[in-house]
Amino acid sequence: ITDMVGRKVTVPTKVNKIVVLGNTPRMVTYLGLAGEVVGYSGMKADEVKPVTAYAYVTKDQWKDVPIVGTDAGGNTDYYPEQIIAVKPDVIFCSSPADMADNIQKQTNIPVIAVVQGTLFGDDYDQALELIGDICGVSDRAKEVVSYIHQCLDDLAARTKDIQDADKPTVLSA
Repeated sequence: ITDMVGRKVTVPTKVNKIVVLGNTPRMVTYLGLAGEVVGYSGMKADEVKPVTAYAYVTKDQWKDVPIVGTDAGGNTDYYPEQIIAVKPDVIFCSSPADMADNIQKQTNIPVIAVVQGTLFGDDYDQALELIGDICGVSDRAKEVVSYIHQCLDDLAARTKDIQDADKPTVLSA
């Protein structure tokens, strides 16, 4: 396949175990792939708050899944030895090409880079669809993308007569 940063990557026909880095833990959760995650970058399950919705719904499921990197507080660091130890079929990341190449070189495991994306923008849709294709859940990816757009359209219709400056925030930290 060609990933979203233009890298050619050979992936297995069947993907059962995945490592998710960067913004991809959220994406795979949306796609119903949380059960295939064998390693992730992020915060410890007992530190997750409801505002991080995807992590909150997976906190019990991932409580014993190894953290193989960090993306918090402006720090990005991945632990190749720990990634290798969990034996994933593929690694998904939202890193630039050079970082994806480096992770793949260090682990000898296929790394698929998707763009960080504009949350719920076209590039985000493409990232969901690429992950869905690789993991055999293309239909689910299309359903998720469609649902997101239905929700965005609904919100736009409900708020079309409200000036942007007058719109309240829906989610805050």
